[in-house]
Amino acid sequence: MKKILVLLIAVLSLFIIACDNDIDTDTSIDTDTGISALPNDSPELYEYKETGICYEVIGIKENREEIIISSSYNGKKVIGIGEKAFFGNTTVKKVSIPEGIRYINSKAFKDCKNLEEINFPATLTKLGEDAIFNCDKLKYESYQGCSYIGNWLMRLDNKEIDVLEIRENTVGIAPFAVYFAPKLRNVSIPNSVKYIGSHAFFACSFLRTINLGKGVEYIGEYAFANCSLFKNIDIGENIKDIKANAFYGCKGTITYMGAAIPVGFELGWNGECEILMGKENG
Repeated sequence: MKKILVLLIAVLSLFIIACDNDIDTDTSIDTDTGISALPNDSPELYEYKETGICYEVIGIKENREEIIISSSYNGKKVIGIGEKAFFGNTTVKKVSIPEGIRYINSKAFKDCKNLEEINFPATLTKLGEDAIFNCDKLKYESYQGCSYIGNWLMRLDNKEIDVLEIRENTVGIAPFAVYFAPKLRNVSIPNSVKYIGSHAFFACSFLRTINLGKGVEYIGEYAFANCSLFKNIDIGENIKDIKANAFYGCKGTITYMGAAIPVGFELGWNGECEILMGKENG
């Protein structure tokens, strides 16, 4: 009888130890540091907002030096990074953004003062105001007096230039990228560019020639405001949206190459410019 009792106690002890080991393996908290054991690319590490059939990232539950955005969460695609999602995060040093992310909203990475590296996927088509701002340690790619992240023109560093040829394969011009360039007279925007952010060329008061690529789909508010010396600009038929006051303070001629003005053109988009329909005049 005693042998049977000893055997039962031994079996029970092994069961308890096995259970304890399972609990230790599954725990998400490091008891020494108090930091979760979730890897940086775990979707569970981030906070989300549902937007219809998709999600956008709106924050992180716990600061990490490396942020790896997931392309999916809860069985749905992650398509964007929300407003102020990582605002003021002074811990993060590297951000990896996957293909499939379409937009980064305003102030998403503003004041991330220790951020050194971030990538933009090819799917990115929209960048909000100050999405990347006051990130003093961030490394940009320099090209002819401009700073780029991937295929996005982020800012004009050399305010003394008079001719700006934006790099081929550029897909977007960030908000305020070239604003108040007092000596700029001529700008060439390649056909690859689809997005021109708000205030992108604001107050380039001596800008006379704007060669706008045919691929542009979006022009933000005040993008060319107070560029009062340009005489004419041709806008291709791929354009879908032009926001209010995009050409505020301008008096030149705008030739739209489509058959009819799209509904996405907001009231007052053309400032005081005369509008010509290219197909009617062709």
